Amino acid sequence: MSATRRLAAKALSPPPRVSPRTLSSTTSLNGIRRSYHYGQYKRFANNTPQFWQTKAFKYGAGGLGAFGTVYYVSHLEQVPITGRRRFLAISSKEEAMIAKSSYDAIMSEVRFQAFLALKYPR
Repeated sequence: MSATRRLAAKALSPPPRVSPRTLSSTTSLNGIRRSYHYGQYKRFANNTPQFWQTKAFKYGAGGLGAFGTVYYVSHLEQVPITGRRRFLAISSKEEAMIAKSSYDAIMSEVRFQAFLALKYPR
């Protein structure tokens, strides 16, 4: 078989099947095409996805986002004078309870110090 026939047969032959994950390189040397196919480089044989690519992470992040949105919207309060809405992390009742407990703690400490001052004058 002559070189011309071989080149014609090679030119008419169907191209080699290349998988989507295969890299190919074509070089030409003296009019002869040569194709080299390389498989995809894999660093490690571990096929487990990264943690942010798992379903559990996606559902968890979605649930956390939904919870955060509901929490934010449920804690919005309208200001009486201007009518604008503002975010308050604790309600007015909870704030009053914290203030009362702080006041009671301070007053008990002051009473104790006053009692000591009366009992042991300087």
